Amino acid sequence: HPVSDENFSRPYIFSPTESRERAQPRLPPELVDDTEEWEVERIQSFEKFGKTPKWLVLWKGYPLDEAIWEPRSSLAKEALAEFEASHKEYQ
Repeated sequence: HPVSDENFSRPYIFSPTESRERAQPRLPPELVDDTEEWEVERIQSFEKFGKTPKWLVLWKGYPLDEAIWEPRSSLAKEALAEFEASHKEYQ
């Protein structure tokens, strides 16, 4: 009969602390025209807040729990184009 390890039968519980411990060191922002800018790793999701569309941005060097909802005007064109190409339903 099949035997399974006891550890595999318990549900996984996400720990934000564990995630931060494994995350890469945070990258400092770049200074562009005297303005701090962070690099987008990828756009994770899209949602409308009332009539305002926003995209969930995962920043390079930061854990997923620090992703931020941003308006279109704050997004890098390349990251937005990549997201829209792979998510036709959001166009």
